[in-house]
Amino acid sequence: MLLEKIKISIFFFPILMFFMIFVAKKLDFVDKPNHRKIHKSKVANITGITICIYLIFIVISSEFSFLLEKIIIIGLVIALIGFLDDRKEITPSMKLMLILLPSSYLVFNGFELTDIGIYEYIGFLYLGKFSIIFTLLSVLLLINSINYIDGTDGLLIGYTITALIYFYFLSGNQNQYSQIFLIFVYILIISLFFNFLPIKSGFKSFLGDSGSLFIGFFISFTIIFLYKYHSIHPALLIWVCWLPIYDFLYVTLNRFVKKQDFYNPDKSHLHHYVLKYFSKNHFKTFLCINLINLLVISIGYFLSMFIGKIYSLFSFILFFFIFVFARLKLENFKIYKN
Repeated sequence: MLLEKIKISIFFFPILMFFMIFVAKKLDFVDKPNHRKIHKSKVANITGITICIYLIFIVISSEFSFLLEKIIIIGLVIALIGFLDDRKEITPSMKLMLILLPSSYLVFNGFELTDIGIYEYIGFLYLGKFSIIFTLLSVLLLINSINYIDGTDGLLIGYTITALIYFYFLSGNQNQYSQIFLIFVYILIISLFFNFLPIKSGFKSFLGDSGSLFIGFFISFTIIFLYKYHSIHPALLIWVCWLPIYDFLYVTLNRFVKKQDFYNPDKSHLHHYVLKYFSKNHFKTFLCINLINLLVISIGYFLSMFIGKIYSLFSFILFFFIFVFARLKLENFKIYKN
């Protein structure tokens, strides 16, 4: 079944993408350039909603896992919120409230975290009466953090491909539910092709907020699903989150120190500085950040499996300070170079 679905995806998904890009241009569903955008021409931004619709078609026509299917189907609401934001630019507070509704539905229907794992020396870390609020805050943080890293060609898609392959590796290829991860990967590889096409081709397409929010939603609740229902330890799973979480925390703290609006968009994210470092070469930026992401996740896996879960947790915190140091060095280098 898996091979058949992959073959269908390779054949049918590109056709769907070409059709959706054609419709997007006719209806002006495009990302328009402005002072904070990197591109200088209108580009279709319907890849995200196309991925979501296609995944729903896959899960409706097949049997994977009821809980994963629920994440994808409810994720359509998130994708539509992002699609609306791409068209009308919803205020950050309104967007947060809209994201909270489908997130709350899942948390109250099987995705509440009651603990965050058992660790050497300290045992279980129970959440008690804070379980619902902790779960919701964690999900909202990760969804918004992942939305932050969608800023250069292919970056978020590459990040998601790595995350899904890691989930598949942790799940084991004998589990039927893990097959959806591979199908998702093949769809994203095709999406990556459209993302890297030159604008003059007429078929370049961005994920859009519909894609970044849907991916953030899917990864957030898949992490809960893998821990709560398949006993994959959080010390292994948190390493998928390091890039968006570190970048989100750094940018937020930086804005706080500079007394700037937390929701004010700027070009202070990691990918902006790496892009400048590589003289606005999107492919080099994509390759560099995704290779670092793969390396850090591999280190996290090694720490969790062979050193200890508690050491993995402490290392996750320690790595944030290393990230801050590296960010400051990168920024100072650019100031000196310019």
